[in-house]
Amino acid sequence: MIDELTESFADEAFRLLEGLEVALEALQLPLPEDARPSLAESVRRRLHTLKGNAGILGHGELQAAAHRLEDLAGTLDAPTARRVREGLGVLRAEVGVVAREGLIPGAAERLAPLDALLDHEASEAGVMLDVLEQRDLRVPQARLDDLVAGVGEAAAAQSRLLRELRALEAGRLFALTEVVERLGTTLAGVQRQVLHIRNLRVGSVFQRLALLARDDARAAGKQIHVEVRGAEVELDKAVLDALGGTLVHLVRNAVAHGVELPEQRVRSGKTPEGRVRLSAEAHGGQVTLRIEDDGQGLNRDALAEKARDLGLDATLAAEELIFAAGLSTAELSTRAGRGVGMDAVRRAVVALGAQLEVSSTPGQGTAFSLTVPVTLALQRVLLVTLGAETFALPSVAVLETVDLRGRTQRWLGDGPALEHRGQLVPLVDAARVLGVAPTTGRSAVILESQGRAALVVDALPGHEEFAFETLDPSFSASSPASGAALSWDGRVVLRLDPGRLVRAARTNTHTRGAA
Repeated sequence: MIDELTESFADEAFRLLEGLEVALEALQLPLPEDARPSLAESVRRRLHTLKGNAGILGHGELQAAAHRLEDLAGTLDAPTARRVREGLGVLRAEVGVVAREGLIPGAAERLAPLDALLDHEASEAGVMLDVLEQRDLRVPQARLDDLVAGVGEAAAAQSRLLRELRALEAGRLFALTEVVERLGTTLAGVQRQVLHIRNLRVGSVFQRLALLARDDARAAGKQIHVEVRGAEVELDKAVLDALGGTLVHLVRNAVAHGVELPEQRVRSGKTPEGRVRLSAEAHGGQVTLRIEDDGQGLNRDALAEKARDLGLDATLAAEELIFAAGLSTAELSTRAGRGVGMDAVRRAVVALGAQLEVSSTPGQGTAFSLTVPVTLALQRVLLVTLGAETFALPSVAVLETVDLRGRTQRWLGDGPALEHRGQLVPLVDAARVLGVAPTTGRSAVILESQGRAALVVDALPGHEEFAFETLDPSFSASSPASGAALSWDGRVVLRLDPGRLVRAARTNTHTRGAA
């Protein structure tokens, strides 16, 4: 249990670290000489305050670490400012521990990377920069999570009660039904407010990612300009926390294996300075986060050759091959390796019920787009029925639903396909992939996730919102299901991963080509 003093310390510490990072980054820019002394004094003053606060809390190790950085900041030339800022990553990680667990043993070991950082000009300790750890919330996190869960349960109970009332035929229940509907409206408003409390602006995350990108570029001898768009867009803190490693990995890949060295760019007719853009765009209940670079793009031939060496399907698009476990055409780097860990990126995105799209043009760059739910508390899905089973498909991946009456199945390779808007869309073999009886349903759901596929269904109960729990990796690794939730009538509803369904449908389309 975190006491009030510890919580107050963590809140203030994160604000101090935020200001320190901004001031130290500013010192790397061309500035009028009369502006530098005030910035340098601001850095020393904030470190001194952090040191004093740690002492009041009784965290001697953190107090000593802040004191060492304060001493180092006595002369803030450009190299020293970089070292101090990297050291903040170590302090931020420890403050994060305090914020979550209080004063626990092991602080000396956790702060040990600061020694290597202060002893060497270049250190990988900067990797410990916790991109997403922040305490902008003014209420205890556990209390807020309980509130979110409670409101969600109340909403689910109201939904079930309303369904039961509508199933009754007694006209005298009309007034009671009206009251329940008003309750639903009230709960929906409260729910929106509660979820909004937990939202954070993505700009604070993008700012730290930009700092990380510039650090990596300097270490690699590259020049980059980081552009940020949509900083005002908000996301649930739980979503940002879950995406932390994914965003760091994609940004570091953009710098390490996307943007070329200055001399290579000049030979290709580009400017010496590469560009990395971080953007966010809200639409409905989702937010699309996009990380793109103007570098060399994916090498289709090299990826195909590596895939053949590993016994993989080399006919897949480059944007699909990069997610194969163990496939990489790049030299391994302590900072990033395109292809190494990309399968983990996909798994993390799937666990959120999100979508990951990749587009790349040789010589022009690569872009990764992550479409994620605004909140993890509730996710909007389309319910589909196959036989006696009901499944959920993330609404963000549903392109449209179509009536199959009057349509003729075609063949694509060795598998059935549906002709839709002038294209052949492969059909998901539900019996093989989902283990359900073959269906002759009258409707199909067109899914889009790194390609398209159609899932024939018996019924479409409609859209719902659920709070899904991520399935155990040992189960989800061999199943197209990525999450589970309880429906209003107590049944378990499995959330299907659209990407896996699309890939399963496409496995039968490479044998003979389009019919």
